[in-house]
Amino acid sequence: MENLKKGSEVILKNGEKATVVRTIGNGGQGVVYEVLYRNKPYALKWYRREYLKNIDQKEFYGNLCDNQAAGAPSDNFLWPLEVSGYTENSFGYLMPLRPKEYSDFSSILNAKKRFASIRVQIAAANNICKAFQSLHSQGYSYQDINNGNFFIDVNTGAILICDNDNVAPCGTWMGMAGKDRYMAPEIVLRKKHAGMESDLYSLAVVLFMIFFVAHPLEGRAVHSCPCLTAQYMRYFYAEHPVFVYDPVEASNRPVAGIDNNVIRLWNCYPKSLRALFERTFTKGLFEEGYRVRENEWIDCFNELDNLLVTCPLCGGEQFYSFTNDGAIDFVCEDCKKRIRKPFLLQGKRSKKVLYPGAVLKYSDISYTDDESICGVVVESHKRPGLWGLRIREDIKWEAKYSNGVIKKEGKVIPLFRDTELTIQDQNMKILI
Repeated sequence: MENLKKGSEVILKNGEKATVVRTIGNGGQGVVYEVLYRNKPYALKWYRREYLKNIDQKEFYGNLCDNQAAGAPSDNFLWPLEVSGYTENSFGYLMPLRPKEYSDFSSILNAKKRFASIRVQIAAANNICKAFQSLHSQGYSYQDINNGNFFIDVNTGAILICDNDNVAPCGTWMGMAGKDRYMAPEIVLRKKHAGMESDLYSLAVVLFMIFFVAHPLEGRAVHSCPCLTAQYMRYFYAEHPVFVYDPVEASNRPVAGIDNNVIRLWNCYPKSLRALFERTFTKGLFEEGYRVRENEWIDCFNELDNLLVTCPLCGGEQFYSFTNDGAIDFVCEDCKKRIRKPFLLQGKRSKKVLYPGAVLKYSDISYTDDESICGVVVESHKRPGLWGLRIREDIKWEAKYSNGVIKKEGKVIPLFRDTELTIQDQNMKILI
């Protein structure tokens, strides 16, 4: 049963059967099939015997069964649902099928698919970090993060993570080093086994690719190499890796005509995001303590989302700039037309741009992960140019205006500069 044929039946540990329908994917570890189980479609990953010969099968199989019994860390993981018994020195596991609306991450990297917007791109990065935060908080390490692990809905930013068979409790190594170009230097140099710290490095590589469609270590020095042999791969990605925007070492800068994506996009994103990548791929290359943890990424992505402005004329997106606070309006980078500058709401946790269509969530105004909506910015039909926050009816609020007037009732809070707002006992102020 090296390759399963249509109609083949696989006996699961629970004694039930899964019937093979068709082949849907091939990889180095095994083959993925669509199967019917309890009259519903699932995916079955079936391992190649050649792969199993090179690992501790008993430990690998036991870990797989343990993961299945424990359940998925979150709904973002296509987690083992059932494990098969041994059949002719091989085995496999059942997992949910990928929904059709999800695309391979690789299709985004090669431009076959594109994110619907920058906001969706940020959401995808945020969702990936939240998924791994959940995994790590439950004591697991992934050990093999790379571009092949992710399915992404480019219209919503929803993500799914596959290939969870290498996931193991922290401190347990399942024999997987990782994929070239995604492995942390200490893993390539065989100084350590893969674990949570190397996960953080590989995660940063994936996030850099999401935003800049480029690899953080591939610039002039790498491109000048005539052939990336194993020796050169070891040198550029482990022995002497250089970040393409290293503030000191300029030997590996992006090359025009080759690295156009990162050249065009690097300065489009706020300094807060660029600083996290710079830290990871300079000090964090060899000092694990400098690697960015998921909560830092998540805070940064929330900030990016809060400062993203959508042009009312063309739908283009750009980040709020603090360099022109005194301006009444500013120029859209896409259509080049002047548009009214949004209000900036300063809360205890973060800043948030307010303009018609912007959504205010609980997580924007207080230290909570509650992302339910408490208000939406609208523009008055009777008085064009007058903006207000349409607040949920069950939410208590108070607005104190610069002329001393205090307003506590109504469905819409009129927005003006220097207004002091209190929403659900959270104090904030409109700055601009």
